[in-house]
Amino acid sequence: MRAGDARRTEPGRARWAAALGTLLITLAVTGGPPTPSAAATDPVSEPPVQQTLKVLHWNMAGAARNDGDGPPVDRLVERIRELDPDIVTINEICHSQATYLDDELRDAGISMSWHFGRASTNWFNACNGWFGADAWAGNATFTKAPVGAEQDYWFSGDEVVEERGTQTRGFTCLTAYFARPVRTCAIHTDPTDDLAQRQAAAIAAKFSTDIDQTPYILAGDFNAPPATHQQTLYAPEAGGAGKFYEVGWQQPGMGASTHHEGKLDFIFASRGSFAPETVEQVLDGGTCSSNDDEDCSDHRMLYGELVLL
Repeated sequence: MRAGDARRTEPGRARWAAALGTLLITLAVTGGPPTPSAAATDPVSEPPVQQTLKVLHWNMAGAARNDGDGPPVDRLVERIRELDPDIVTINEICHSQATYLDDELRDAGISMSWHFGRASTNWFNACNGWFGADAWAGNATFTKAPVGAEQDYWFSGDEVVEERGTQTRGFTCLTAYFARPVRTCAIHTDPTDDLAQRQAAAIAAKFSTDIDQTPYILAGDFNAPPATHQQTLYAPEAGGAGKFYEVGWQQPGMGASTHHEGKLDFIFASRGSFAPETVEQVLDGGTCSSNDDEDCSDHRMLYGELVLL
């Protein structure tokens, strides 16, 4: 290296030595190199997953008024196409009507998983089959989600049983796999207020522990007005001691009438898994040629929207 070059590098070496000395002093004072702030290292909290579920329920009187024929199914398909529900629960549907509903939905390009739970005996019912499944009436659930854990239950008085005897009232449940698995039951209780209340209480008691941990939807013809079920099923916000919001709980009278006797049909959602804000709409079920062009059913359809947390 030439002498001139050596002279030109001396100031640079001096500045480098001074900077190194400053760094060593800083490290001695602070105890080490600076660390990133907690805000920079903590992961960003993800917002909770929420999903709006649209539920449609109808006691279609499929056997009692329609002899197991297709017109009430046609009316239901019209509403499904209009509302695009995620879950459809049905009471008093013949097995033949459930299979027809599945066919009609497929023809409309609507794919839904489903389960039918038998409630009737084979004798003296008004379904249009004499033997086998098509002679049965019961409850059904259709859903857009994949399903599992299908289970049927019946009422023996005010007790829930898992083996059918001569009972004609009961309910069927399945797990629908949405953003979270949702246990969904289609329920039909006894027509007397007192027994209907005790049967609903038996359902709440049977699944009480699971309801605290798992999202539940209980939809159906509970055959008694809101006041009858208030203490058993409704959450404290609705004046009850139960674990559920109902889609009409914030409306006058706790919901619109679904029957000439008042509100008998309900869509309940477990309080710990769903938001309290709900949507309720009661819809006309239309007329059916299978019932002499009169109302298809003595019940109107109940539609609700729920926010799964």
